[in-house]
Amino acid sequence: MRPLPGTALFILLLICFFPRPALATYDSLEEIPVESPIYADLESLALRFGANGNFINRRPWTRGEALAYLDVLKGQDPSVAEDLSFARIYREASLDAPGARKPLLVRDEDEDRRLEISPYVQALYRENRDRRPTVNRDYRLGASASARASSRFLLFGDLYAGTASQGGHGTPNFGTKFALAEGIDFNAWLDRAYVALEGSPKPHRIRATLAHSWVRWGPGATGTLGVSDAAPALDRLGFDVGVLRELELSWFVASLDPVERRYYAASRMSVRLGDRLEIGIAEEARFDGSDQIFYYFIPAFPYTFIEKRVDAFAGGPDSTNKITKNNVMASADFSLDLTRGLRWYGEFLLDDYSISSTFKPKQIGWQTGFHAAREIDPRKILSARVEFTRIYDYVYTVWHGHDFELKGYPLGYVLGPDAEQAWGRVQLDWNVPWSASLEIARIRKGEGSIGNPWDPASGKVDNVPLSGVVERTLSANAGLEYRPMAGLALEGALGYSDMQNAEHVSGADRNHVTGELSLRARW
Repeated sequence: MRPLPGTALFILLLICFFPRPALATYDSLEEIPVESPIYADLESLALRFGANGNFINRRPWTRGEALAYLDVLKGQDPSVAEDLSFARIYREASLDAPGARKPLLVRDEDEDRRLEISPYVQALYRENRDRRPTVNRDYRLGASASARASSRFLLFGDLYAGTASQGGHGTPNFGTKFALAEGIDFNAWLDRAYVALEGSPKPHRIRATLAHSWVRWGPGATGTLGVSDAAPALDRLGFDVGVLRELELSWFVASLDPVERRYYAASRMSVRLGDRLEIGIAEEARFDGSDQIFYYFIPAFPYTFIEKRVDAFAGGPDSTNKITKNNVMASADFSLDLTRGLRWYGEFLLDDYSISSTFKPKQIGWQTGFHAAREIDPRKILSARVEFTRIYDYVYTVWHGHDFELKGYPLGYVLGPDAEQAWGRVQLDWNVPWSASLEIARIRKGEGSIGNPWDPASGKVDNVPLSGVVERTLSANAGLEYRPMAGLALEGALGYSDMQNAEHVSGADRNHVTGELSLRARW
């Protein structure tokens, strides 16, 4: 892998010199992980009290952003501090909050130099005999550490030892040959790490991040269609620039395979139109060859133009199309508050778009949903959410091999192409620690998958219906969550799943009880 362009690194270092007020003795530059339940509380708070210029559909937030948002709400209406979503966010973002938990080790030399180390233990046991493998065990023992070297510079790392587990946030299966204890499935792994530099705060936020971590853009609850966290963490260099209070640009370039020089780039423009409507417009590209990286760091440079430029100046024939071709997707999402406590949201994805008259199948995806929340009293909130997602066959994949996938997982929607999901959830939060939920989902999955693209030589196809033997799953579960303080959570769920045509085998039906139990404790 060649070094990142000098221009990008120069920009990263230049941000150090932007003026910024001194921080309090707390690492407000630290990111809130994209999978954190705190985002559900942020969405609930914004739904009921307004977003106040913040971009709810862009993750990750920093703890400083969350605290600034709470301060604005409290300044407008002091009674919001009694809201349970407010209380949950506050204790996760501030050491001064009731229920907050200080790191085990804290070293302060002065206001701008600080070291924190927090060990943790995590245990997840999930059983679903409709799936293969039927049991997912994710046991971890690790520590996260953050080091602030100045008011605007932070280093963060999360290192753990754990068992092999499923999913994009799971632990890879390294076998037992290199295990910490020979013959036992327990390996060391890096969950996430990043170096963050931040310039002036909002409304002119400037942040640069060199990271091994996740990014998530879009409003979906079950997953987002473009940039999502369904795949393992990305090795990326990214920027977030607040042009105006109502306009922010975000972009990054990630290395998927440094040996084969496989890369992934994405850029997004987030816009707020008043306090009720948030819009996001994004573009993504899969390309090979490090010589092109510079152009993908220019957020206003359309990705389709890059392919034209490379093709025009290519030195020789490329029979594999690895260098002269890229795969480009575009997406647009919105979130509209219809009234206080009710919003309508959606996302549309267009893959490998072209204005050519040449036939291409409908490589699109779309998602829409409604989210409602109502305060029964300041310490009780009843919320409901419904969502429908449809991804057509051949999305995320293309005949010249530039697929939107990483280590077998889609970079977009978690189910991949040729799939649809109808999902609903009702939740009751009856005080700060306790939540109960009922959830139901219907999933229909065709035989299409990433790596099986449409071949132009095959002629016209109809990819609107789901393909082949369709696997159908209807599931429901009831869950209970207990979060008595920051860093401590106990969750359990019990459900039932009815699967037909399992693994696309006609007549292969499975009906089973499902269950899940998880614990996370951080000191």
